[in-house]
Amino acid sequence: MKEETGYTATRWLSLGFFYPAPAYSDEVVSLFVAQDLTPGEKHWDKDEFLNVSLMAFEEFRKKVESGKVPDGRSQLCLYRYLAYLSLQKH
Repeated sequence: MKEETGYTATRWLSLGFFYPAPAYSDEVVSLFVAQDLTPGEKHWDKDEFLNVSLMAFEEFRKKVESGKVPDGRSQLCLYRYLAYLSLQKH
């Protein structure tokens, strides 16, 4: 996270893992929510160009739900986090 965004976190919440393409790959993706963030310097590779932006949680949620975030990893992470929050209420 530090390399790509410059941020570091003091707490990490694991939301489990999933297999993005189990039919032809053994890749495993672990999902986390980084908490207690501190901004810092990015360390991109020379050929790396990213657009990093901050947004409120509800704004991100609305973008996912409206189809404006097509990335499956981001979508799954959001819904796993919402399920986690729902379980914390009970």
